[in-house]
Amino acid sequence: MSWRLNVLGVSALENNSHTLHPERKTMGVLTYLALEGVTHRSKLAGLLWPNSDEKTARNNLAQVLRRLKKTTDATLIFGEGTETLSLSNDLETDAATLKVLAFAGDKRLLNFTGGLLTKHDYDDCPEFADWLYTERERLQAQRKNALSNFIQQSEKVGDYQDSLRCAELLLQLDPISEEAHRQVMRQHFLAGDRAAALKAFERCKEILDKELGVEPTTETHTLAAEIEFGSLLLVASKTTTALPLRVLRPPLTGRDELWSRMETAWSKTHPIILRGEPGVGKTRLMRDFLESKGACVLLQGRPGDSSITYSTQSRILRQVISLYPLVLELWQRKELSRILPELGDTPEPLTSETDQLRFYEAQASVFQHAFENKMSVIAVDDLQFFDDASFKALMFILGKYWNRPHAPHLVLTYRSDELSEKA
Repeated sequence: MSWRLNVLGVSALENNSHTLHPERKTMGVLTYLALEGVTHRSKLAGLLWPNSDEKTARNNLAQVLRRLKKTTDATLIFGEGTETLSLSNDLETDAATLKVLAFAGDKRLLNFTGGLLTKHDYDDCPEFADWLYTERERLQAQRKNALSNFIQQSEKVGDYQDSLRCAELLLQLDPISEEAHRQVMRQHFLAGDRAAALKAFERCKEILDKELGVEPTTETHTLAAEIEFGSLLLVASKTTTALPLRVLRPPLTGRDELWSRMETAWSKTHPIILRGEPGVGKTRLMRDFLESKGACVLLQGRPGDSSITYSTQSRILRQVISLYPLVLELWQRKELSRILPELGDTPEPLTSETDQLRFYEAQASVFQHAFENKMSVIAVDDLQFFDDASFKALMFILGKYWNRPHAPHLVLTYRSDELSEKA
């Protein structure tokens, strides 16, 4: 009897014959394990019972696990007799599936709605509440980024009805986003409905006035005028990138100015991304800057990687493991052996989004171990050479650290105009 965990919108545990609505602490445990992977009991207990001493908190956690097993008549959480807990591979989770679909650019993403654990209040668990807020923002950003990419893809091939549907979903996610309003206006016009496009502009003005007390920007007014007078060019909007926001992207001229801006970003633990044409000095600037900060592990893409699946990521994982050795748990060894055959027999092929997420989590755990042992920087050179599978895996790993407290420093370089297909 296979169970499915829904944590978006109305949270529930479901199978073919039952729908359960576990209490909030149980949902908190399940959701954290679904999105963070293998976790120590003490950490989970401290997050969800912060006002209890450790013994009481761990006992409360144990009671949750017992009730869950009794209620479902299934082992959904593994870890009996051990210090770590993890979800069963058979338990599919909508939020985990959403993450994988977003990374893959899969339009099945459009079937997922609702926020993460929005029906539950965790004000009495401040650290868990902070984590939950960050994850909600992360999922929201992934959805918005995927929808923006879908809009561009559909517009490029002239499927304006589909691009309009995606634009309206984007607006639902962020009703006060002028960019989302402009997309709706634009797609209505491209679909041949000027009146609907101008009506969308009026709706934009009303919402901004009501919610923020402001007028639309000049850009939005200009778009409305172009639509009204029929002068909007029927071309695809500017390409966006799947790389996270708050990224420093300076032109590679004026080393002193660049260095100063990199220092500012470093001091705030903001990601630093250097892009430019081949031969302009990105790598030299990156190396010199990092040398001024002390020891650093430099991970590199190489010409030829793109033709071999996971060639870059397997080399990077070996590099990190050699510098920061760790004792791999059985599940980690099993998953990593997919691309590191020296670790054991290759397991069965990945057949579901849950399998894919567990594979990514195993790779992320190697980096997490390194961070816990004083690796404080992720430095990646020539990102454009990564094969597609390695690029997606690295983006998953980096996504765990964007805008997180006490996150490692992130410094990346790539060649201009050579990352668009991956991003």
